[in-house]
Amino acid sequence: MRILLSLFILGSSFLHSAHAWADFEVLEVSLSSSIQNREPAASVSPAVHCEKDKNGQSDLPVVNSLVRPKIFFWTRIASTSEGAIRHTWHQHLEDGWETIAVVNLPIKPSPGYRMWSSKSLRRGNPTGDWMIVVAPSHDPERILCITRFSIK
Repeated sequence: MRILLSLFILGSSFLHSAHAWADFEVLEVSLSSSIQNREPAASVSPAVHCEKDKNGQSDLPVVNSLVRPKIFFWTRIASTSEGAIRHTWHQHLEDGWETIAVVNLPIKPSPGYRMWSSKSLRRGNPTGDWMIVVAPSHDPERILCITRFSIK
């Protein structure tokens, strides 16, 4: 009986730690010109997606910087715990991907917490391929979503 009870306690501890590992899940992403009432407005077409879902098999959205002077990356995330989510913006340059911005956004437990970060397209030279990586701020190597697009 003691062995069975020990195995039950050990198994419960393992399940609890596994649940803590899966504390964030990206439910939806959007790239848009603005945010209104915590929702994306004037989203780019074709729509962005998490490459974890599509495996990079669809057309990349192209953002025209003359029409859209600023873009917003909006995410809706299910969360079982309080913490922070990181949006890391990368631009592809001649020698590879360069990190342009790291934005840490606080999150609370919710079945669909909405958050966003943005990039002004009037500064510097934003044209080319871009990638936004979504990860927990406390564990940036644990990638939840990668979204790619181009700016012309």
